[in-house]
Amino acid sequence: MITEVRYERLYNLGNFENAKYGATSTVLDGNALAAFIEARAAVEAQHNQFLTERVAEQQRQRAKWDRQADEDLPL
Repeated sequence: MITEVRYERLYNLGNFENAKYGATSTVLDGNALAAFIEARAAVEAQHNQFLTERVAEQQRQRAKWDRQADEDLPL
């Protein structure tokens, strides 16, 4: 009898970078499919959160570089 389901996924982020996420879900009432769907949803949520934070950081860096470039321009 299956008691746990483990789901892992390796995401290619480009530029030779990868991110690996995994989640384990307990099978309730013999419903392994529901446990799989729950684990997969958790992994996808982790990855989406990572992407959101990464884009926000890239935007902060871009804004910082733009401010520095503006300050470096002669008047």
